[in-house]
Amino acid sequence: MNFSLAYVKNSNQVLLKNFIDQQNLEKSLIMNIEELKNHEAKVIFVPNELASEEEVHLKLVNEVRYAPIKKAQQANLDAQQFDGLDYDSAKAIYHKTYSSWVLQNNLTLIGNIFELTDRLKTLWPNDRTSFFEELWFLLKNNLGASDLKVFFNHMIKAKKEGEKNQLTRIKVEGKKVPNPSEAGELGKSLMENYQGKFPDSFDIIEHSENGQFVFLATINQSPIVIMGECQQLTPLQNQLLKSIFTGLQSER
Repeated sequence: MNFSLAYVKNSNQVLLKNFIDQQNLEKSLIMNIEELKNHEAKVIFVPNELASEEEVHLKLVNEVRYAPIKKAQQANLDAQQFDGLDYDSAKAIYHKTYSSWVLQNNLTLIGNIFELTDRLKTLWPNDRTSFFEELWFLLKNNLGASDLKVFFNHMIKAKKEGEKNQLTRIKVEGKKVPNPSEAGELGKSLMENYQGKFPDSFDIIEHSENGQFVFLATINQSPIVIMGECQQLTPLQNQLLKSIFTGLQSER
């Protein structure tokens, strides 16, 4: 698993460390805080003395949607210790902090699940791409998923009389924000491979020891393939996923 952690050095700069699996390597990069929007930091650490600064708060406010922002002292880290983290130590800190953030997202979702599914249901017939972008983001934050991909069928309406509508497959993926694109042969192959296996609403098809997963779902007879990697898949997350996909296709 590859991941990045960030440490705010001062009111203007942040240190981003990229940790690379297998090789047990790390790469460091110092940048302006505003540049974090172009990178995926799994956790952002802020020293106590900077956490209360309004300038720092304003620069990080948009990152709250994407990652936990923690006081560095809560992880027993200062700038020197963070800079010296090796892969294994960083992974342990990342897992502990990120899993707590994901759990908090799950608990928040419980309270908002009807509101969120109702919003998605209004998007489904009117703006299919926006629907899947929002679904992708919802899944990413509530699974803590990396390399998340969502595949779905999309019908392109004929532009001229006498022409037929064209079925295509779309893939939504991204590091930090969702990006839809044509799924090509991969999308076609996945849909054909899992044909006949799609559930009425949601099912976990694969979940390996290294965290890689494949979920299958159906919304109003439209098949969906969800692939990615996450630290863990808890009974709470499983139930939330079932509730979401059941709610998306049934009146309550």
